[in-house]
Amino acid sequence: MLRIGPVSGAWGHLANFWFFLAAIFSDILLIRICLVGGFLFLIINAFTGLPLEPDVFISTSWPDGTIFLDLIIWSVVTGSFHVIAIWIHLCDERQLKLDDNEEPIWRYFYRRAGMPRTEFRMAFEKGDFVRYKAGDIIVAENDSLHHLHLLVDGLVEFQSAYNDREGDARTLHSGDLFDLEIANLFGVRIGFESDGFRARAVTNCLLVRWPFEAVQSMAAGPPALASYWRSLVLYQVAAELNRTHLDASDLPSDSHGHLEDPDILSGGRSRDFTEPLKDHELPPPTTFKSILQWLWRSASPFPPPGLRHNTLPTSGQMASQRLVEMRTRLAELDKMHASNEQPFTSVWTGGARESQNAALMRRVTSRLKRAQSKNKPEHPDNDAKETGQIVHDLALALSRNSETPPADANETVQETSLSASEQPASTNQKSVKRKVSVKSTRRVSTQSAIL
Repeated sequence: MLRIGPVSGAWGHLANFWFFLAAIFSDILLIRICLVGGFLFLIINAFTGLPLEPDVFISTSWPDGTIFLDLIIWSVVTGSFHVIAIWIHLCDERQLKLDDNEEPIWRYFYRRAGMPRTEFRMAFEKGDFVRYKAGDIIVAENDSLHHLHLLVDGLVEFQSAYNDREGDARTLHSGDLFDLEIANLFGVRIGFESDGFRARAVTNCLLVRWPFEAVQSMAAGPPALASYWRSLVLYQVAAELNRTHLDASDLPSDSHGHLEDPDILSGGRSRDFTEPLKDHELPPPTTFKSILQWLWRSASPFPPPGLRHNTLPTSGQMASQRLVEMRTRLAELDKMHASNEQPFTSVWTGGARESQNAALMRRVTSRLKRAQSKNKPEHPDNDAKETGQIVHDLALALSRNSETPPADANETVQETSLSASEQPASTNQKSVKRKVSVKSTRRVSTQSAIL
C-alpha cells in the first residue's frame, strides 16, 4: 500500500521553486542563476537536517547537529560549475574598454556585423596593424592565401585570375576585405577560388590583417565569433555585387545605406570607422524596467523548432576543408622548391589523390608559364634551369603523394618540360600573359574534393 509521506519544510520548497524557474526561462544566464539558487537551498536543507512537516526550518527528527554530508558535497560540486558559468556569462556582458586604435575598428565590426566588444577583442588580438606606402606590394603573386586583409584607409588595387584569364584591375576602398577566398573557412562557400590573386597599395594604406591560421582558429572557435564573421563576409560579398552596378567615380555606401564622404575615393576612411555611435546604436541603460522586460522575454519554457540543428551547409564545410588542404599543399610545395628538400607527407587519401595530383600539375603548368614570361630571350639558360627545377618538384610531389602515380603523370611532366625548354625565344615573347599567381592548384572540383 502506498502512503503519502510528510511535506518537506521551507528549504525544500524553495529549492524546488528555483528549479522550477530554471525550467521556465530560456535565457541561459537566467537558467544558470536559477540552478544555483536551487542548489543553495538544497545545501541549507542538508545543514538543517532535512526538515519535514511539522518542522519548518530545522528538523527535530534527528539528534541535534545532524547534517547530510553527501547531499552537501553533491550540491556544492554541481553548483560550483554553474557559478563559474554565470561568471563567464557576466564577463561577456561587460563593456570592455578599448584604446584609441581599437575603438574605430570595433565600430566598423559592430556596424557591419553586430560584433560586441568581447568578440571583437578576441578577433583583434589575432590580427595586427600594418602600413604600406603607395606602390608597395601587399599580396604578391606567390603570397595569396596567407592573410585576410581589412583596408582601414587608403586605396588598394587588386587583380584576380579565373580559368587562366586575368581579370581587370579593381580598386578597393576603406572598409573592404580582400583575399576573400580565405573567408571560405567560416563554413559557407562564397567562392572566389581564383587561379591567382595580387594586390598593391595605390596610396599610403593602413590595414588590419589576420594570418590564415588565425582565421582558421576563429572559424573553429566560439560559435558567436564565427557567426559575426559570416555576417561581415555576407556584407562584403553584397557590397561586391552592388559595386558591379556602380562606376569608378560613384560613391559607395556605409552600413546605414548612406553615401560615403567624397574623400573615400582618394583614400579617406569610411564613416563606419570615424563616426561615434549614435543614440540608436548605443545599448539601452540597465533599469528596473529593462530587467522586468528581460525576465518577461525570457519566460519561454519550450524551445523553438530547430534549435539544435546545424546552421552550416555541407558544401560550406567541404569548401573550408578543401581550402585547408590546398593551403597545406601550397606551403609544402613552396617549401620544397625553396629548400630542395622532400618534406611531403600526404594528407590526401583514397580517390582524392588523383584530384590532388591533377591540381599539382595545374599549379606547375602555371609556374612554367610564369617562368617563360619572366625570362628574357637572351637568357635561355635561366628558362631551362627554372623549368628543370619546377618539373623536378612536380615529379617528386607526385611520387610522394601516392604509391603509384597516375599513368599520364610522367608523360605530362615530360611533355611540359619539352615544350618549355625547347620553345624558341620568339615564342617566349608571344607567350600568354604572366599569370597573377602560381596558385592554379585551387581549381579542384567540388565533386572530387574530400570531406
